[in-house]
Amino acid sequence: MEVWQRRRDPDEVPAKVAVALSDFCRRAKAKAPAAVIREALALLDMTEDFRVLDLCEGEPKATPLGPFAVIDILHGTAAKVAAQRESIGYYGLARELAGKAAPPAPPPDEPKAKPALDTPAWKEATRQAKEARDARRDKKKEKSVNQRIAPKRRAKGEPKVEAAVAAPQQFYVHKRAATPGRGRFVQLTATKQKLEVLMKAEAKSELLAQIDQIGNRLGLLKVLERGYAGRKGVPLSLADVEKVLSRHQLSDHLAAKERDSIVAAIAASKGSIGRAAFELGVSGRDLERLVEGAQVSREVSEIRERYSKEALSPRNLALRLDLVAREKYLEDLKITQRFKEQLSKDLEPLLEGALPASDLEQLALSAAKMHGLDAVRLRRAMTHAGLDQLFTPRLTA
Repeated sequence: MEVWQRRRDPDEVPAKVAVALSDFCRRAKAKAPAAVIREALALLDMTEDFRVLDLCEGEPKATPLGPFAVIDILHGTAAKVAAQRESIGYYGLARELAGKAAPPAPPPDEPKAKPALDTPAWKEATRQAKEARDARRDKKKEKSVNQRIAPKRRAKGEPKVEAAVAAPQQFYVHKRAATPGRGRFVQLTATKQKLEVLMKAEAKSELLAQIDQIGNRLGLLKVLERGYAGRKGVPLSLADVEKVLSRHQLSDHLAAKERDSIVAAIAASKGSIGRAAFELGVSGRDLERLVEGAQVSREVSEIRERYSKEALSPRNLALRLDLVAREKYLEDLKITQRFKEQLSKDLEPLLEGALPASDLEQLALSAAKMHGLDAVRLRRAMTHAGLDQLFTPRLTA
């Protein structure tokens, strides 16, 4: 079967793809060793790795699903069917087929020619063979670990060995703590500088460089609190950072930098708050606080609304088929239910034009050919939109 033929060597599989598939199988209640994960991914070309990442980004539709079951799903098999095949051991046979289809091993080296008799080379080879044979014989004669540590039995008539005289009681004096290390071995705790150091004029250039690099006040706080402490040794607070910025007249510069970085991060993440927060090095809740503090709520809402409309637009059907597996992104935009309803509404007339068909896979394949879409993603979108139950009674036997 061509499906279970290797397209590359298992060692050539990127670690990122292997880790994503391993996590997906764990969530699908079918843990698999790293070697099995790579053997399954070796059945795909490197150009299909993005499909694996898209599938692993979502939640499993059925359980259990092992690595070979995921490969079967990517080739158009329904998740429930793949789960049934996983339960009955179908993919064990698939793994054997993939191993038999592996490229043959390189031919062994040609045997070395034996030296002629009665020559110095022949005598040297005979001597080495005899030494190796004697070494193996001596090794067999050696006692095993169990034999060496076993209690020794006294032979009949052998006198008993008197017990050793108890040694006189010794008193031990507790030693003092070990001398601390010296030189490069000494361990020192990092000493934080006082807040007054940041108030000096010399610190302005350092603060300006940090602002240009980080771009938001929460990230600036995380960097500064590593080397500085507040008054009376308490941890540095956001109020202390704002006081320092006001002292050096950098508050407006930080606010402008903050607005630009927030808007740019959310636009680059296509409206996703979670991805934008990851890029900025803050949590999602902290990013929402920054959006309110920087007064860019209107710009952020416009960006998110633009990408929400793009995800729901009927003209971007190919893009929406890609978004089916990105449930976290849809939840971030808060359009999960609207996306599902709009997808079902747009796919229903498209599939009706591809009837009659013998099964759902053939229906998806026919519709994909008619409209220039990917059959695997279209089949996955049919299940996501709940169209399987609608079209199953209308299939021809």
